[in-house]
Amino acid sequence: MTCPNCGAKNDQDAAFCWQCGQSLAATPADIPATAATSETPTEQTVATNICPNCGTPNEPGENFCLNCGTPLTDAPVKAASSNSVAAPEPVVNTAAAANQVTQSLVSNNQPTAPANTPTPSAQLDNQPMPAASTGKVPPAAAVKPKPNKKGLWAAILLLVLLLGGAGYYFYQNNQPSAKSVATADRSSKKRSSKKSRVSSSKSAKSSQKVTKAAPKKAAQSNEPPAITSLVEPILDRDLSGLAGNTSAYVSRTDSDEEVVRNNREQRAASDIKIFIMITAYEQAKNNQLDLDGKYELSDDDKVGGTGVVQSMPAGTRLTLRECIQYMIDESDNTAANIMIDAVGGLDAVNDEISQLGLTDTQLERKLMDTDALNAGRDNMTSAKDLGVVLKQMYNHQLVSSGYDTEMLNILAKNKNHSKLLADLPAGAKGYNKTGEFSTYGVQNDAAILESSKAALVVVVLSEDGQESTQIQAMNLLGADLYQKLLI
Repeated sequence: MTCPNCGAKNDQDAAFCWQCGQSLAATPADIPATAATSETPTEQTVATNICPNCGTPNEPGENFCLNCGTPLTDAPVKAASSNSVAAPEPVVNTAAAANQVTQSLVSNNQPTAPANTPTPSAQLDNQPMPAASTGKVPPAAAVKPKPNKKGLWAAILLLVLLLGGAGYYFYQNNQPSAKSVATADRSSKKRSSKKSRVSSSKSAKSSQKVTKAAPKKAAQSNEPPAITSLVEPILDRDLSGLAGNTSAYVSRTDSDEEVVRNNREQRAASDIKIFIMITAYEQAKNNQLDLDGKYELSDDDKVGGTGVVQSMPAGTRLTLRECIQYMIDESDNTAANIMIDAVGGLDAVNDEISQLGLTDTQLERKLMDTDALNAGRDNMTSAKDLGVVLKQMYNHQLVSSGYDTEMLNILAKNKNHSKLLADLPAGAKGYNKTGEFSTYGVQNDAAILESSKAALVVVVLSEDGQESTQIQAMNLLGADLYQKLLI
């Protein structure tokens, strides 16, 4: 019999095509009676394909059972034992089931689930069938045909397309937009830049800390070396053995470090004239005093002591700036008294001293006022007060840059270099104002020592001492400090 589906040749009594499983019988009546029974040979390996559904023997190589259409394998199978008898099962209309499966395969080309539910006729006749000649009835199972190969490949292709479409849809809907990618990229760069900056900043700070912590780097930096350890031994050696009271102040002009020895109020002598000069320039800055204004000398202005103005004839006209120069460079007492009156008297000078924050300096009398001196009033200052104002003046931090420079120029022309500046090497420069009061054994010098390298403020006040030893000690101290700190 030729299969109407695939054209394969089948036996005349075959119910289904051995090649594709197509139903060959139009009605259940055409199915041979043997389909309902199976032989039960003894347990041995046989060369036939026994249908696992209806028990019908099939020829080797057949793919589907000739009786019920169930798919077969080419491997030999073992027959059931001759002693075992299959339990009776309800009779199933196999032809109808086969037709149903076949139509489903042809129409949908999809696998069909096995029909395990008996047909209505089988439900009505749900009684055991009489045994065949062998006395054994195999179970009547529902038809479980598999789809043909073409249908299987079509199903696989359809599944692949469905899975591919779903994957593409998922991919498209879960990809970040170009805008979000760009935003994320910018954020990442910002974080990276911030970290770089944070990292670079931390690295720079660490480097600075190492530099600061590194020992013995002062000489290689812009910071001046510490002077205390250098100055103390020099002061001990050069000022030792002096009678009376001696105080000293030493500081580099480019450093906050100071060395102060035995600081106290002492008789200022002519060093008080520095504070009179500062007061005059402060008033000039505030337009309270005209330094170029003329003053006419009278005989009542003249006093003894040091200076040259006392020898000038009465009526001589001097500017106040000239009076200041005489007061400092010649230590002129007459010019000093003229300037005290010009700025407003003792109180005006003391007000300026107070404004400068000085605590040990006071102008108590005019120069050569013996009555005030006999009354116990004298002009007082300290080594530190003098040192502070000289340092501020040198750094142009006292009155103003222009006026500080003018005052330094006046101090540089002072003619008395017999003390701290006496033994400086050639090329050294000094700014100073000395003070002497032999009645009380006073020898003072407030000076700035300058080299091409740096400048040093040195002040020594000594009283109740011997002039020769005092001056000698100051000569030695100036030279030693210059050699040690300025070369």
